[in-house]
Amino acid sequence: MRDESMSIMLGVAKKAGSIVLVVVLVMSINFVTFMVLPGDPAASMAPKGSNPDLYERIVEEARLNDPLLVQYVDYVLDTFTGDFRVSSSSRPLADIQEFIWDGVGRTLALLSLGLLGSFAIGVALERIAWGGRGRTRSTLVHGLSLLLIFVPAFSLALTILFVNVELGLGLPISGSSPVGTGSDGYEVLWSSALEHALLPVSTIILSTTGLVVLYLREGLRDCRREGAANGPWLSTFASGLVSLRPVVHFLVAWTMTAVLLVDIAFSYGGLGEHMWNAMNNMDIPVLMATTFLIPMMVMGTSSILSLSFHLLGEGRLREALNDWGHRITDAVPRKSEATANLTTLRSWLVGVWKSFRSSATGMSAMTVLVIMIAVGALAPVLAVSSDPNVDLEPTHFPDWINPLPPSLEPSPYTDMIHPLGTDQIGRDAYSLWLFGARDAAIIMITSAAGMVTIGLAVGIAASKTVDVAGLPARVLDFFLTAGARAMVATPILVLIVARATATGSDDFSLATMVLAFYAWAWVLVARPIREKARTAGRRVDTGWMTPSILAASLSVAKFGVPLITATHISLRTIGLGFGDGLDWGTMTYSAFSWSAPIAGDWHLIIPPMVGVLIVCSCAFVLLDRAEHAVRTTSSFPSLNS
Repeated sequence: MRDESMSIMLGVAKKAGSIVLVVVLVMSINFVTFMVLPGDPAASMAPKGSNPDLYERIVEEARLNDPLLVQYVDYVLDTFTGDFRVSSSSRPLADIQEFIWDGVGRTLALLSLGLLGSFAIGVALERIAWGGRGRTRSTLVHGLSLLLIFVPAFSLALTILFVNVELGLGLPISGSSPVGTGSDGYEVLWSSALEHALLPVSTIILSTTGLVVLYLREGLRDCRREGAANGPWLSTFASGLVSLRPVVHFLVAWTMTAVLLVDIAFSYGGLGEHMWNAMNNMDIPVLMATTFLIPMMVMGTSSILSLSFHLLGEGRLREALNDWGHRITDAVPRKSEATANLTTLRSWLVGVWKSFRSSATGMSAMTVLVIMIAVGALAPVLAVSSDPNVDLEPTHFPDWINPLPPSLEPSPYTDMIHPLGTDQIGRDAYSLWLFGARDAAIIMITSAAGMVTIGLAVGIAASKTVDVAGLPARVLDFFLTAGARAMVATPILVLIVARATATGSDDFSLATMVLAFYAWAWVLVARPIREKARTAGRRVDTGWMTPSILAASLSVAKFGVPLITATHISLRTIGLGFGDGLDWGTMTYSAFSWSAPIAGDWHLIIPPMVGVLIVCSCAFVLLDRAEHAVRTTSSFPSLNS
């Protein structure tokens, strides 16, 4: 009993130490991103034309005249004590801690209500799918979940706002009074908090419930594989989530991204709105505060959820703490079983393909994606206009009023057929959609190839270094894991905003998202594979690890690829990273800027959103069926043959 207690205490202590290290790493990344800038940091933090008092106070509080190490230590100490210094432009000379905690409360309220609502509805839906006879219920529930996941949260929020106004529902469309109105405004807000939170929370729940359902589905699959699906259904669900506990961090981070986007859309007064205003005003001190507090909230919420799942599954706090503080290792096959099932790599690949081909849903998803890729590749040929950005409005028709509605008849103004109409400046919407399909196809293919490649590389490296022992190896593993968790706790939107502010460009690339995925590959692929290889030792052929590594990579990629595609389009929808403007996100941004829903021009909004749903849903189904084919193939490839 004493040894068991010591083991529990040691596991919890290691977990706590890892959390503290993650906090320090997040602060370090923040400091390097915003403070180690070329030129004069004070000039970057204080806007041009600001008064001398503001400049001097920024220099004094950030200790910009001292060495960089002194600045860093002072920043860490100030942040640990809750001193976020002074705002440079959002509220010049105002102490950030005087108003930022109100934003923390609002964001935490949205995050908590969103998670509670999505889990309650998600558990109910998965219970329906799990308890039904046949596959009809399961197909309907999981199909609906796919549709819910990949609707861009910001587009959904704006649509709900416009529908509320158009139908005259009378619900509050802003979560708070304008920032800085004083205490009276906040008293009015909290007296009707539920009414003001109804639309934002509903939007967050709609955006995240589908992800909860699909994660519950993954957990139940693990329980069935391990033969642990015969107990009470709630305990079984919790046990399934425990087996996927690193995914909980991803779920909370994705929910936080939805919270931030909804906060911006509804002007709710949370950290999302503060961060967005600070980016637009180049208020670096406020940005440093928000980009630190948001990961801390994600990490804290994830830890509470993870421990709650353990407690729900185990029933006793002692066992829950023991499981929470230690890693979970998959079962290892017997030596005779693994050796008997070895085959050549080619034969194994043929077996995987046959298994995948037997899935009608997988083949259908692959067919649809091939068609979408072909449509995108042939966009210049199929489009009405080879350059959709060109205004088609002729000068000799001054009475032509855009946008034109969809029609299969030639337009009297352009002599062209506009099956999706034109937008507010005369561009052909059908051509814009085709080029948007090309952009989505490029993102999907690039992210899928990058994710699977990184997952395989990280997994293979982890399995090959399993024999590396000693204190240096353990310390390196500890720091790598803490660094990965720091990245995992940071929503992609926060990474993009920080990068945009630090580089002075509102464009972004897939490199930032690939960096985020590397962290996921380490947490979800490398560490489980290393534990599995360490348990197996030298009892099985090296090729036995390949299916496990590939399946783990596909398991992460099936969520990562469509979510990165949807995030990419969502960021374009809020105006980040326009590029050439030939994508569905910019098309949606342009439509909402024109107030297309109020004007009744839904033909400018529905097609790009349907395109996102088709591409993301089919990508998920394809990768999910590929993972299933890898896991169910009974043989193992021998890499030595």
